[in-house]
Amino acid sequence: MLKPEGLLSYSGHSLQYLREHHNNCLDNDKFYPYLVHDIYWETFSLEKLENYTKQARYDIVISGEGEIYIPEYEIVLYCLSRVR
Repeated sequence: MLKPEGLLSYSGHSLQYLREHHNNCLDNDKFYPYLVHDIYWETFSLEKLENYTKQARYDIVISGEGEIYIPEYEIVLYCLSRVR
């Protein structure tokens, strides 16, 4: 349970980026980074990620795309929200 005016931060893997750069590793919105293992990452559009905040009736403080350690590895989506 978050306190009033509390902040919640979450992030996810960018479906758009992975479609453009690693489409052969995607099965719908599941990204399989390892050929020999049945391990996958969930991927999201920014709109889908923001929708979780809206469904919880929180306010979006900031959201967008960001690069991680080595930019060519991936783009990560992030969302910071506040409890109303």
